[in-house]
Amino acid sequence: MKEVPRSQETHEMIQDLPFSYGETKLVLMVRDPYWAYSYWDFSGETWNWIQQQLREDLTLKPLLRVYDLTAKNSFDLLISLEVKNWYLHLGIPGHRYVAELGMGDGKSRFLLIARSNEVETPLDAPSDVIDPEWYSKDLDELYRLFGITRATSSSSPGSHSFPRKPS
Repeated sequence: MKEVPRSQETHEMIQDLPFSYGETKLVLMVRDPYWAYSYWDFSGETWNWIQQQLREDLTLKPLLRVYDLTAKNSFDLLISLEVKNWYLHLGIPGHRYVAELGMGDGKSRFLLIARSNEVETPLDAPSDVIDPEWYSKDLDELYRLFGITRATSSSSPGSHSFPRKPS
């Protein structure tokens, strides 16, 4: 059996990946309370339009425009279109965001390529919400069976104390 050099094998695998899957889109996904991940793709027609715009107006730069819908403000990030993905430091937990991929001149001109879905970053602390659907009086029986005693009858659902083992 003939062994293929690793660099040739890697080169062949990369050649199998298309530059585009033929759909212009921008997707935004929450990574954690402070960060989101975005990825995009272009149709051939859109890619040609982008290249034409960049040739005709040298002041245009590729941008991701991020809108904080909760705070009602936005900011732009200078990006490279060819990488087709970008991590976004959003900075504020518990806010709703949407992004636009486009080209801008840094002033007032912005040419939209694609708009993302809306996302909401989670809070950066444990939730104090207890879902009544999941709280049941049967929990008291489960606590009893596992030797767990409730702290007080007026405590919130789910609060309990664990018995200590004798030393």
